[in-house]
Amino acid sequence: MEQQNSESQTPPAAPTPSIKNSSSLKSKWPLLVILLLVLVLLPLGGYFLINEGSKNKPSPTVSPTPTQTVSLTASPTPTQADETADWKTYTNTASGYSVKYPDDLYVRLICPDEELTLRTRQASDTKDEETFETCGRGGRFTIEVVTAASLTEPSTDEFVEVTKEDIAIAGVPARKYISTRKPTAEGPIPDWSEDIYFEKGGKKHLIHFDKGVSDDIKTKFLSTFKFI
Repeated sequence: MEQQNSESQTPPAAPTPSIKNSSSLKSKWPLLVILLLVLVLLPLGGYFLINEGSKNKPSPTVSPTPTQTVSLTASPTPTQADETADWKTYTNTASGYSVKYPDDLYVRLICPDEELTLRTRQASDTKDEETFETCGRGGRFTIEVVTAASLTEPSTDEFVEVTKEDIAIAGVPARKYISTRKPTAEGPIPDWSEDIYFEKGGKKHLIHFDKGVSDDIKTKFLSTFKFI
């Protein structure tokens, strides 16, 4: 009897599966969604903030490179030194002119009825001027200036060969003659001379140079000739 009761007992019911894990998972979904949203939105928010910050940040001011200005200043023209500044001035008011000459190279001979008469200075000369009763007009001196109502201009003849050149003295037309002695010429005739003829105000002028005068001295001498 006891054995029969034991076998007829209803076996214990199987344990009901726990739903603890399922409910726990459901409770974590909102947290996972929030975490995902944070992971997605955080980079977007950072990008947005950085972008807005770069928009609001003032752009750096770029100063334009100054254009270099090149100032071209004309160089002043050098003043040419007056190489005749130390020359002595001879003035003849009666004949209406003045002219300068280097008295360290020439001695002036003061003679009756003569204008400017110069001879080459010698080592023995101690005076700048010498006065004579007559200059002995046997010929021309080194440099001479003559004024007269009438002057005969040279031309080629049996004694000299003459060439002519038109020039200007103090703005006045002039004629320059170069006279060269011919080999067959006889007598006291200069080997070479240069004579310049011109006129102003009804007066005729002659400037004479002999072969001992350099071209530089002649050019400077003529450049100082002025009508007064």
